[in-house]
Amino acid sequence: MRGRISKIYSAILAAALAAACLYIAKSPVPTQSQAAEQSAPERPRAQTDILGYFFVPDPDLPNASCGIAYFYKKNAAIAARMVAVYHNGKIDDTANNPLERTKGVPNNPFVCKFDFINNLVLQGDKYIGKVTDPDTNRTYRCRVWFDTKLQKLVVRGELLFFGLNQYWTPSKPLPRDMFDPESLKQTAE
Repeated sequence: MRGRISKIYSAILAAALAAACLYIAKSPVPTQSQAAEQSAPERPRAQTDILGYFFVPDPDLPNASCGIAYFYKKNAAIAARMVAVYHNGKIDDTANNPLERTKGVPNNPFVCKFDFINNLVLQGDKYIGKVTDPDTNRTYRCRVWFDTKLQKLVVRGELLFFGLNQYWTPSKPLPRDMFDPESLKQTAE
């Protein structure tokens, strides 16, 4: 019974962390090697340096990405917004040209205009906040930090004392015709 409950919690956490990926069609998506071509240039980052663009791993396809998230300052905290989603191996759903809508969030905002990670506040050497599943509007505790050895962002969703880590690779900024970070200044206030 205990093992079954652990599997249920693990499934819930995986769903919460991959919330923005739930809208992706089961089609070819970029592999890690293709994503590396779009990866941000290597630069030293501190464990608390989480701002910027990151590839969101596809929960169904190992070594593949389902989209790109942007971490930015929002009021006194940090939030993350999905800014690009892959369909058929290409980005065609962006913040500037959104297609898909959330299913469980009131008013069904666009996936690429939805802050699925919110209220990240630095506590010690990690940020702690909330991640929201856009299908159910359920919110879970979230910890985020940059792993300096792996050079990847660690996003950990938690339910009670169970947790699941995902490792997000840094990405280059998107072209302004896909997403303009300046547009967030209007929504952040």
